Amino acid sequence: MSLSVGVLAFPLTSPVWGGNPWLVYRMVDALATQFPNDTFHLVFYEAPGNDVSKANVGRLLSRHSNVRSVVAAKGREAIDWCRSHTDVAWGTVSGIMRTDALPQVFTLQDMRMFTKYRESYVGYLKHRAGLSFALRQAKVVSVISRSTRDEVLRFYPRKGYERKIDLVYIGVPAGFDDPQGVVAKRPPQVTSDRFITTIYDPLPQKRMELLGSITPLLDKHGWDLVCIGPLRGGSRDRVVHHPRVHYPGYAGLDDLPAYIKASSLFLFPSEYEGFGLPPYEAMSLGVPVLYNRRCAAFVECIGDATHSFGTDPELSVVLDSLMASPEMLGSHVVGCLGLVKRFDWARAARQYMYLFSLARDRAGSEVDFSPGGDRPSIEAVAGGAGP
Repeated sequence: MSLSVGVLAFPLTSPVWGGNPWLVYRMVDALATQFPNDTFHLVFYEAPGNDVSKANVGRLLSRHSNVRSVVAAKGREAIDWCRSHTDVAWGTVSGIMRTDALPQVFTLQDMRMFTKYRESYVGYLKHRAGLSFALRQAKVVSVISRSTRDEVLRFYPRKGYERKIDLVYIGVPAGFDDPQGVVAKRPPQVTSDRFITTIYDPLPQKRMELLGSITPLLDKHGWDLVCIGPLRGGSRDRVVHHPRVHYPGYAGLDDLPAYIKASSLFLFPSEYEGFGLPPYEAMSLGVPVLYNRRCAAFVECIGDATHSFGTDPELSVVLDSLMASPEMLGSHVVGCLGLVKRFDWARAARQYMYLFSLARDRAGSEVDFSPGGDRPSIEAVAGGAGP
């Protein structure tokens, strides 16, 4: 029996490509590939209005005949459309649809607004209200790491929530669309042979201020630093001004893997992630990675598989050693290529489709993923245990 899934796709309209938009894009792409006989409706509250979102939504529509797009105003219009055209709705942003007439699957990416990194108290209150509603309304809740599951149950210690939450690791692009076809390319501003790449994001948990502490090492070793990502302007951006630090801006799906593959090291200083795709993407391209060990999700999934630092001062110490020793720098590359193969979009798509079917089939009853409950075997559906 074919399934019609309504994808609440408004994250795809964001001009900043990462996090939610990236997850939705990759998951829809994997779902449509794995399940050509099922239909996936991208439900927008307003038409994509910027070049980034238009290009990526257009790519999905052109690649898959079973992916459709519709604009329905947020609220009753969107609810009525989904009830008439879909079997289940899927959303990745807290709040989801305010109706219990349609089975809904909610993906919770992280609990950042509940940590010291929340940007405002008003934002925290809005997020908490939306998340409370989503947890209550959804038939099934998926989380993308064990650390996120632990966090949500610490803030919402309700048996009803524990029963409906299950872990589905998202996939990792194996070198993005074509790992063998990615040709290394230096950003136009870079003239040195050795450079570090990072993803620039001014959100406080990303710890961009740490980049300023490594500029002496750039001079010492003759390396450059490339901060990929759009500057958003205003006081949010903590820009490091140094002749060896470059900001090429937004890099599309053609340039991003090429820039990373050309680099000698990928640095990700973020202290909090729900999962955190960029380090895995760099690993898939055979690039050494240095990450922040204070990020629980990375410790959970990466551990000692690659280079890491545990304190702010340790960053410069570890980085200095890596820049001075090509042998040490590349010591984890082969192991990391094996690690990223454990995170598979095709398997994640099979798991999500199982959750969609489960939500539809049990519309009138509870789903119980708690230990000792009627926990369905996701591993059997996915073709083997996940990471």
